[in-house]
Amino acid sequence: MQIEIVKYDERYAAKVADMWNNSRDGWGGANTVDTEESILHREASSTNIHTYLALEGDLVVGYCGLSEYREDEGALYIPLLNVRDDYHGKKIGKKLLLTALQEAIQLKWPRLDLYTWPGNTKAVPLYKKCGFFWEDRDDTTHLMNFMPTVLHTAAIQDFFNGANWYDMSTREIEVKPDGQVENDFHYYEYAWKREDEALRIEFERTGRGIRLIETNDYSISATVENRQLVFGKPYTILYNIHNKSGKPLHIDLAGISDKNIQFHLQKEIEVTDTTQITGTFFVDAIQEEQDTFKTHPTVQTTVGINGKQAMFKVGILPKYPAQIKAILPDDVTFVGKRSIFYMDITNNFRERACFELRFPTSPLLELSEQTLQVAIEPKEKVSIPVPFLTKSHGYYHAPLDIKAVKDNGEEIHFTKEVGIPLRGIGATFHGEDEDYIQLYSGQYFATLDKSDHTVLTGKKKKESRLTILTPMLGKPYSEELAKTKPTAIQYVDGAGFSMAKVTFELAAFPAIKLHMFLKLFSDGLLENYYEVENMQDVRTSESIWLNQPIYFDLDRATIPYDGKMVEMNDSVGNSYEEWDENLISENWLFVNDHQNPLGMCWHPEDNIHFDSWSNYFEYQFGKIAGKSTVKTNAIYFSIGAFHDVDTFRSFANQSASTTNIQTVQHLHVSLDNNNPFVIGEKAICKVKDYKSNYLHGELSLSLSPTQAKLVEEQFHREEQKQNG
Repeated sequence: MQIEIVKYDERYAAKVADMWNNSRDGWGGANTVDTEESILHREASSTNIHTYLALEGDLVVGYCGLSEYREDEGALYIPLLNVRDDYHGKKIGKKLLLTALQEAIQLKWPRLDLYTWPGNTKAVPLYKKCGFFWEDRDDTTHLMNFMPTVLHTAAIQDFFNGANWYDMSTREIEVKPDGQVENDFHYYEYAWKREDEALRIEFERTGRGIRLIETNDYSISATVENRQLVFGKPYTILYNIHNKSGKPLHIDLAGISDKNIQFHLQKEIEVTDTTQITGTFFVDAIQEEQDTFKTHPTVQTTVGINGKQAMFKVGILPKYPAQIKAILPDDVTFVGKRSIFYMDITNNFRERACFELRFPTSPLLELSEQTLQVAIEPKEKVSIPVPFLTKSHGYYHAPLDIKAVKDNGEEIHFTKEVGIPLRGIGATFHGEDEDYIQLYSGQYFATLDKSDHTVLTGKKKKESRLTILTPMLGKPYSEELAKTKPTAIQYVDGAGFSMAKVTFELAAFPAIKLHMFLKLFSDGLLENYYEVENMQDVRTSESIWLNQPIYFDLDRATIPYDGKMVEMNDSVGNSYEEWDENLISENWLFVNDHQNPLGMCWHPEDNIHFDSWSNYFEYQFGKIAGKSTVKTNAIYFSIGAFHDVDTFRSFANQSASTTNIQTVQHLHVSLDNNNPFVIGEKAICKVKDYKSNYLHGELSLSLSPTQAKLVEEQFHREEQKQNG
């Protein structure tokens, strides 16, 4: 069997569709049908840098995407890897993985990541043999591959010259999460053997960098005593260097500052046997809590080994002296009435400490005491009630001045921002804390997550099944926005609404400003649109596109489809892959949740597109004229404004007198065109599935539920959606 790896282009679209349609068993028996058209659209909207296909002759039998990783810095990512069910076990997955890895190496990215589902343990040995480590996480199955860093490290490149790293690997492969744990650090180990030479390298999990190299001639390791370090203090890193060669070993150590880690070590030494070198680094203040699953600040050292360099990195988790959060349990407050919010405080020191918090004055509330003092044991968490009187509704934003005094008398001063929404009937206001940009209007809210710029919505304290996902500029589409901080935020609180304008500037589009608008009305309606501003004097050299993905759960949805209103009374049909976007016949979707009905509608001139679990809109602006701004049409989201599909449909159509259309179930069964009387000996029963599914099952007819079946037939139709 001859397998060729090629890059995707449009001429392969029909063959790719055929591959996915023959890969259903490998994806849990999915019933969805792909077509040449669906693949063309999906790939045109993809953020992949490259998409690799495995060919056997003219047949596409494997698929591997390669894109920039949006969840973290310094990595490429494989968003999707597939091999046709009937081609498993033929090493096609290995070929695709190694091709993607080689591209990451060529492009000089330090790392390649991928995810898989928890039950896919049969693929784990393949991933690990290709250089991936399975990260020990409860929330997902995430793997990281550091081979690009290994192969670009000058100090060890000679070991791999003229040899294949894959074939030389002696790493032990086990189907379980990787990592040797030492004092809360996780170390991942590569090992190779080449004739009489051996090489061992350890990577530290959170810093994503080398912390140990061992060869036949030497061993060098870097160790920090503790991973979680309170900022505002100096700490030490220890280098253990062992010369095993009997020849002089020249070592240069040069510290490099990274983020809030200040490190200025300079050391040059000849090592004849074994030596230890201690360096001191300072952990400066942080502005926000470190995300546990993103690359941490590192103690970085350029290590020169007989003139050839290696970069060592040990990640640390910088901590505030105390973790502090304000919690208001009430959904609503009342002016002139007393309430209580709680200060949740965790002592991050390894010793007992006293904390003093000073609250600023505010026109919104009156505190019984402006200062809070509490002594907390090491690593202990306490929740302190703070009584207050509500003077006005709004967002209470409190930059706290905090003093921490340890038992040895050492003092550390720091600030921490907290905030609580003082919500009231009809009150509209905005707020912002370290994590979110927040809009409140009555009992409804919309919050923009600063970590990835997704927008969450909900009522009272409960989030809805609707999320505006991170937009992308292109083409090709860039996911840079997910990791970019806003350059400006403007707010407007008006009569019955609260609005935010959030501005972004992207390195991939240096002449462009992207303005996101969110406008929340007090009746539970959210408006979202964008402006794209060309800041330069001349027209953009390329056409500008905007892609806005949206998570809108189709569980119990009503869809205007093929001229009818198709109802789903359960979760069947809640995957967008089961529906043909071209058959959406009106500009709205609605979810019939009795407690929290949801709706979304868009301009009639815009087209909705379907992905596997979300929908999206594409806006093509063309080449934007100099010093000009273009604007998208608005999308409206009902998170409580409309409680039935008919009134929401009228809103979407901007007409109180809409034409009635037939309501049908997504799986429709009819006998003689709904004629209850059978004339003669033959009746025609039709089964119609509105979804783009392979239709298979059992059909039985009886005169009543208690009587025997008159007809029973098994059916399976892949090409047809209707049986007679």
